[in-house]
Amino acid sequence: MTDAPVRLRLLALDRFLRRAPLRIPFHFGNTVLTELELLSLRARVEVEGCGVTLGASESVLAPLWFDKDGAKPLSERRAALLTSVQRAADTTRALDAAPLLDLHLAGADAIATGARAAGAHPLVASFGPALVELALVDALCRARKTTFHDALREDLLGLGAQFAAHLPPRPLDRIAVRHTVGMGDPLTDADVTERLDDGLPQTLEEVVRATGGRYFKLKVPGDAEGAVARMAHVAEVLDAAAIDYRLTLDGNEQFPDTETLASFLALASGTPALREAWARTLWIEQPLERDTSLDPALAEPLAAIARSKPIVIDEADATDDALERALALGYTGSSAKTCKGILRVLHAQRVIGEWNATNTRPAVLAGEDLTCVPLLGLHQDACVAASLGITHVERNGHHFVRGAAHLSAPERTWALEALPALYRPLVDGVPALRIEDGSIDTSQLCKHAFGAAFTPDWDAREEAP
Repeated sequence: MTDAPVRLRLLALDRFLRRAPLRIPFHFGNTVLTELELLSLRARVEVEGCGVTLGASESVLAPLWFDKDGAKPLSERRAALLTSVQRAADTTRALDAAPLLDLHLAGADAIATGARAAGAHPLVASFGPALVELALVDALCRARKTTFHDALREDLLGLGAQFAAHLPPRPLDRIAVRHTVGMGDPLTDADVTERLDDGLPQTLEEVVRATGGRYFKLKVPGDAEGAVARMAHVAEVLDAAAIDYRLTLDGNEQFPDTETLASFLALASGTPALREAWARTLWIEQPLERDTSLDPALAEPLAAIARSKPIVIDEADATDDALERALALGYTGSSAKTCKGILRVLHAQRVIGEWNATNTRPAVLAGEDLTCVPLLGLHQDACVAASLGITHVERNGHHFVRGAAHLSAPERTWALEALPALYRPLVDGVPALRIEDGSIDTSQLCKHAFGAAFTPDWDAREEAP
């Protein structure tokens, strides 16, 4: 039995920033990050039948991922993300109270029109609504004293009563960590130029020993020989560990065309050193440039490529209809990232469920996190994955950022006391993810609103311009 969708009205929204230094520089595509900038939202929301409640959300501000146009200065791309949030907030605040999906649909045209007028990429345009809608969901779950999974099952978001059929009966208690191996990350002690002594693993070998991990995501360059060479180095470490591992590959839009991608597939599948690793590779993520990925002319070469390995989109998933277009072209699915939109993720869950019920070529919703770090971003993203039954998720923020060192003292204390199954203290008391047997415990997160209802320490952040 379902309840009626709950009407929400955004009354006000505040934006805050905080920074988190990286313990290990992170390489993706042609970009190297040494620090993360986190954008947090505090929303005052009128929740039908419950009065006014505060909701919150947080995401990495990643201008170099959302807009890879090197002709634009970084400051311009960063400002476009902040503008996207403000545009979504202004549009949503002007709407009458309505269920979340209705709010999304009512504001979509105005938000898209404003983004186009500003020259913003559709993926940038998605960022603002994504964060605002996460804060609205957070307020709804807090006000109704319900969990995210129950809110979906009871149709409080207005997705339709039939959406419950695409949910597992209960959230997953554990999610396997798919550890990201960046193109510049050290694999063995021989690769370490500067040893970190901070209580966390540094090399791939150390990650395997310390976490018991069995799922890995490898960033590869966009040339066939370079990608095979990097994959072979990683495979050597994983094969030597004698574990039952699984691998996904992330092209990060680096392959210039389908011919180069096909050459990589042929070379990788025929390389003896990759026999085990290739057999254990589940899919390749976003190998082609985002704006050409859904060209109808790619249907024939993609069909041939997909016979070798499944291909999923990520950066090309920039509009609400992208997944359907991708599946029709021969892609296998898309990435679940809350920074692209919680409703887009939920829509993908429905589309893939319906697709798999009627097609022999299975589709997948791949769990990817875009460097989610504690607390808000990690908790909400993990809560979504557990509620949708996504069994393994790329988790890289905990590795490249030193646990929760960027949090204030009250937030650190809360994490360790309220979520001991998820966090463990390092020698200096900093909370770090508790990864055991290659997975994290999500049971406590999923029992409390939208990923554990704590009160963020807003005073520890600075107001965003």
